[in-house]
Amino acid sequence: MAVELPLTHRELNEQVKLVLGYPKPTNRVVASRLKLLRRMGVVKLIPHGRVKIGGFNVLGKGYVGIVVLVETIDRGKAVLKLRRVDASRGSLEVEGGLLRRVNKLGIGPRLLAASKNALLMEYIEGEDLEDWLAREDLKPEEVKRVLRETLEQCYRLDVFGIDHGELSIAKRHVRISKEGKPVILDFESASLRRRPANVTSLTQYLFVRKSWRKNKLERLLGSWSVRELIEALKAYKREPSRQNFEKLLKILNLA
Repeated sequence: MAVELPLTHRELNEQVKLVLGYPKPTNRVVASRLKLLRRMGVVKLIPHGRVKIGGFNVLGKGYVGIVVLVETIDRGKAVLKLRRVDASRGSLEVEGGLLRRVNKLGIGPRLLAASKNALLMEYIEGEDLEDWLAREDLKPEEVKRVLRETLEQCYRLDVFGIDHGELSIAKRHVRISKEGKPVILDFESASLRRRPANVTSLTQYLFVRKSWRKNKLERLLGSWSVRELIEALKAYKREPSRQNFEKLLKILNLA
């Protein structure tokens, strides 16, 4: 059941206090964050997700933050990322700035509000890439469209010099919306300083490594030569041009 945020922190239960100030929810921290969430328009925390914080279900828990589903005054459901009290990173503002930048490229969940201690983002209702690929009712044309669009987003990130940083293990970093649109999530590890490797990372995860994912994609899309693909990836890495990107798509039967 959703928990409505009260006016003062004294009215919060211990579970919600722990979520707001994980892992050490002092009264000062909880009170400060409660005020911040109310300024952002957050009115309820919704227990949802595979991870539990003190018995409260959340969408995710990382080294930097806790991610929880919330209800807002004027935008309906949204995703809230709260900076952990013990995080080595002192602010979420850099991550918010990167998300704002990729939003301009048509990538990522829309950033709704940002501060040092919290990011409020669009909620993408759907399935994580791994769960979506495991479905039994996938059609070849649907898979081709979704994976091509995902790689196109990776290519745009490469062109604009933004490295996501975690697409080599993309199962929880790409979400397929209910409308069938792929959305790249979680820019916590993203960087403008590293050499971008978004296309190569996602391609290796899906199409090079031996896995049930690769086997299923070969059944749906047709087989490809791994040796030829690796050579094409090397060429793309040397020169991430549109021409070399198109060669990758052609090898993968996504052109």
